[in-house]
Amino acid sequence: MEVAHPVIGDTHLSHFLPLNQLDPASHGELMRSSSIERLPPGRCLFQRGDVSARTLFLMSGQLALLPDGQDARMLRADTREACAPIDPHSPRRVTALARTSVTVLSVDSELLARLLERGRNSSPPVVPAGHPAAPDDGATDDAWLFRSPLFARLPWPHRQVLKNRMTRIRIPAGKTLVREGEPARSYYFIEQGRFRLTRRSRHRRRDTLLMETGPGTGIGEYGLITNGRCDTTATALEDCRVAGFSKGEFLTLLVKPLLKWVGYSDIAPERPSGSILLDVRPARAFQRSHLPGSVNLPLRILRRLVCLLDRGHGYLIYSDKPGDGNAAVFLLACHGIEGRLLGDAGAAERRNNPVTGARGFRPLHA
Repeated sequence: MEVAHPVIGDTHLSHFLPLNQLDPASHGELMRSSSIERLPPGRCLFQRGDVSARTLFLMSGQLALLPDGQDARMLRADTREACAPIDPHSPRRVTALARTSVTVLSVDSELLARLLERGRNSSPPVVPAGHPAAPDDGATDDAWLFRSPLFARLPWPHRQVLKNRMTRIRIPAGKTLVREGEPARSYYFIEQGRFRLTRRSRHRRRDTLLMETGPGTGIGEYGLITNGRCDTTATALEDCRVAGFSKGEFLTLLVKPLLKWVGYSDIAPERPSGSILLDVRPARAFQRSHLPGSVNLPLRILRRLVCLLDRGHGYLIYSDKPGDGNAAVFLLACHGIEGRLLGDAGAAERRNNPVTGARGFRPLHA
């Protein structure tokens, strides 16, 4: 599977050790030989004693790790323990079973070790061409912001209005920018620094880490697009600077130009050219019924994996919730990826009502 370079400064995978020790160029090289796979509940990921040249990371879901002659140990994504690879030893010391549907990132162990060693012996990383680095602290380089994938594709008049109306805000380390449950009022594009995104678990009285995110990404879009409330809490991990846009400016000048529709009956000629039918509904809805040839990547998981998608493909988005579909298209646009909405896919799904595709590992790219 081939994946694109992540946006420079994006830290969707920054909590995984030792991936967070790679510079952007090495990270992109590693991702080009990596794969993202889906596994249903009950499936065996690997068995004790297996020898493998792959290093695995748990991105979503929960695993049961079974040592020989000992009680099972649970491994849940977004915990401190899941920041490390899943049993990195070869041969494996445990058997890993999926307790829930899981998403796993698989990387080449030998290449990872080689890139880490190269990073220890090299000079400071160089920003690859085509991905401008964030301006130094104190700079007001609007050109950098509007060269980002999200803004670069907007009509020139829209960029001019946004440039004149945006508000730059400095957020000191430890301060909360948006809080889960509050009305969504603004969209924030990160120019400097890193934020920790968390969400309160329904069954636990503590916050769950979703991801860390940095320059070139945004905060607050979902609540604005769905006309609802903030679905995450964003806390600054260091001194940060963001560009703020009001709800009206965001929806009218940023989101609306990106929304393009295509009929499900019209996509047949496009599929051979590399378009991927992406279903962003929850996994349970996808398992009940889905469109033939579609790939399931729920919106909450897409947020974390979007930096790994191949920019060489166009994505046709299906969701039974307009807000989720619009949010998915916007999320792809933030990373320079073309996405369009399927206008009549719901009727086609009900008509076909297929149960297609073998359950098990489902590659992100066909």
